[in-house]
Amino acid sequence: ARLLFEFGGALSGTVAGLLPAMLSLLRSKAREVIKAVLGMLKVVSMRLPVEMLEPQLDAILEGILLWASDSKNKFKLKVRLIIEKLARRCGFDAVQAAVPASDSRLLSHIRRERTRKEVRKVAATSQGEQGVDAADWKSRGGHTVAGQNATGRSG
Repeated sequence: ARLLFEFGGALSGTVAGLLPAMLSLLRSKAREVIKAVLGMLKVVSMRLPVEMLEPQLDAILEGILLWASDSKNKFKLKVRLIIEKLARRCGFDAVQAAVPASDSRLLSHIRRERTRKEVRKVAATSQGEQGVDAADWKSRGGHTVAGQNATGRSG
């Protein structure tokens, strides 16, 4: 994974050939194998060119969604992060088409969270343009107008 991260351009063809073998390892019961494969897929989703990633999208999502409901380890979080990266790089529509209907709720949740984050970011920048500096706001204890906090309540 580290070599792919460092030398992504030179190794992209090799990794595309190894991807089916890695995905077959996701059917293993050994947690250490799953952890290693998910870590490698995380790097693959970041470094592999989109042209090589899109044809493999169905197989990648099918393999990692087997571990989306795992509650014993952090596999659920790793799967979610990989899906987020794939959605950013390949587009939500391409990922939505590859995700089975039984797991579409996860993707819709990821999309909602992303839009909420963007709305908060826009709100924060517009608030910053109004002259309320974040450091100034914190220095007043989170209060904006005499005795009121950011929600307009006293306290």
